[in-house]
Amino acid sequence: MKKLFTFIAKTSFIAASVCLAAAGCTSVKEIENGIVVKTEDGTRVKVEVITDDIIHTTAVPRGAKFSAKESLSVIPQVMSGTYSMDENDDAVSIRTSSMTVLIEKASGRV
Repeated sequence: MKKLFTFIAKTSFIAASVCLAAAGCTSVKEIENGIVVKTEDGTRVKVEVITDDIIHTTAVPRGAKFSAKESLSVIPQVMSGTYSMDENDDAVSIRTSSMTVLIEKASGRV
């Protein structure tokens, strides 16, 4: 059993190392009202659809968390827009009836 655990731990470490070293190691996670894109350097970019013509974007560096604090300068809004998501090898897009937002996976550029 100990050998199996050691093998799994080593395999997981190697897989994680390969992912960190490889170009193009990114991820896209769907959230309630949008997506979070994790870039090659670990930056995370959150794109939230508020309405069909309002998109909220936030970015945090590797290891940081998105703030849960409410903004003092923005009136809270309830999501009322509908959107679709498309993804290819290089980018992911969020499309509403009014606009399309394209996020590059490697850099997080919006």
